Amino acid sequence: AVSVILEKAKKANNCVAAVTYSLRYGKHHHNPEVSNAPGEILTLWKCTVMPHFVQYLRYLPLASQIETLQKEFNSSLRRTLRVYGLDTALLAEVGILPLRYIQTIQLSQLCFRLRTSFVSPIPSYLFRAWQTIWSTQKTIKSFESRIMMAVESLDPDRLPHDAEMPKSVCMARPAN
Repeated sequence: AVSVILEKAKKANNCVAAVTYSLRYGKHHHNPEVSNAPGEILTLWKCTVMPHFVQYLRYLPLASQIETLQKEFNSSLRRTLRVYGLDTALLAEVGILPLRYIQTIQLSQLCFRLRTSFVSPIPSYLFRAWQTIWSTQKTIKSFESRIMMAVESLDPDRLPHDAEMPKSVCMARPAN
């Protein structure tokens, strides 16, 4: 899975590299200031390259897979912006979270969708069944256990997993 993600991201990065090259070095007689627009280049990178790294994070179970993606993610961002400094500082300056945090957020969002499923009750039922098994045997390395560990890391006050959702969430309309 990681190799496929990296291959697609590389193709998207090549496209962004071609566009940024023309923006930097091409002659823009109609708008000469466009070649000095790093914000536009960053937006282009976020729209074309970043989704390939972020889209399937929730399905990657190993930390080594996330680290491999993070290295390529940082390298792609550095090459595109032509900024070669600390990776953490670069990510903070452009407002992007590290991939392991994005994965945790995605898993927590999935937990919320499974717990409040009104459209299809089957995934919700299966998730609740796995949730009872997971609460008794935490050694299971399954997708459901990773979801619950992500929820625990983001919201440690909600350790009883059968607790109701917060009142403000329960009052929200399901279609919103």
